[in-house]
Amino acid sequence: MVLADGMGGHEGGAVASKIVVDAFTAAFISRRKQQIGLQECLEASLNAANLLLADAQSDNVHLSGMGTTLVAVHLSETGLIWISVGDSPLWLLRGSQMLRLNDDHSLRAVAGASSKNANMLQSALTGQPIPLIDTQFEPVSMQPNDVLILSSDGLLTLPEKTIANVAAKHFPSSQAIADALVGAVTKKGRNNQDNCTVVVATQPQSGLALPGMTWLWRRARLQTVLVIGGLIAVAGALAAGFYLWLIGQNS
Repeated sequence: MVLADGMGGHEGGAVASKIVVDAFTAAFISRRKQQIGLQECLEASLNAANLLLADAQSDNVHLSGMGTTLVAVHLSETGLIWISVGDSPLWLLRGSQMLRLNDDHSLRAVAGASSKNANMLQSALTGQPIPLIDTQFEPVSMQPNDVLILSSDGLLTLPEKTIANVAAKHFPSSQAIADALVGAVTKKGRNNQDNCTVVVATQPQSGLALPGMTWLWRRARLQTVLVIGGLIAVAGALAAGFYLWLIGQNS
């Protein structure tokens, strides 16, 4: 499961997120075919994506300054591992607990940060050295009735309690959960709502369900410190999700 939320305006954000999702997925699949270990695959794929982002900016001055977040999760029978950069959250809903698994690389995570600056990123993929990378290479087991949620920060329009309630109500259908979460964001009617991309995997009693995805594209705030995604990245993320899921079943 791969999700990228781009920044640099509509054009730059869409290009950055597509480059990173496509490059990360291609590099991961290529290395897994060579029977390279998961940790090395995830780290190498992240670096490959970042290098391609640098190349794209050097080739097109209009894309200078673009960047993107990235969260990539590998699911298998042994559990889940991940690598992430930026503020796109990865949540595990287990019973009544809503657990944020990955680090938040924005000022939102810093005590005392004002709401005005909360979306400023401390780390992102920009083609430059990556300041902060969050990893988990020791598998975290998925238990029956667990729900795994990846999203862009647009979903943070909803309180975590609301996200958990929506997921519990529509379990075990991953697609229904994703649809309902985006519907709840739409219903909120927030001014200047960020785009909202949601990828969901559920662990029903019978086994892991396929990831579900849906999205919301509305008017976005075009600040350089704010992550902005494009619909083209959503398509890339969906394809990446299925590729990595299939590889996980065969590895």
